[in-house]
Amino acid sequence: MNPNQSVRWKDILVQLIVTNLIPLSNGGYGTVIGNHSTVINHEYVSSSAGKALLVFNKRTQTAASHSNEATYEYWAIVNGSQYTYAVEGTVVGNANSAKNEFIQLLHHWKVPKS
Repeated sequence: MNPNQSVRWKDILVQLIVTNLIPLSNGGYGTVIGNHSTVINHEYVSSSAGKALLVFNKRTQTAASHSNEATYEYWAIVNGSQYTYAVEGTVVGNANSAKNEFIQLLHHWKVPKS
């Protein structure tokens, strides 16, 4: 999977995001997740890329949107040596099963070492 390319995997729509290195503590991950988002919870989980910050959030539509329906997302965020890598998983099915599926995906995640 390349950055900005989305793929459907089980109950989630997955996208890779690569950005400048950011601090993950004290809510710094908000710069990756962006606006119109309310964090429901976050925790650290293990992944093949190392310790990842797992964030579950609810994204509301922008004021200009024709829909007021919220979407739910899981984010796994890891700092590499030069960049922050994030996998965004938009829930398109059951949120509880999507979390388990998302964590399974993280066990196969390859993050560049440089």
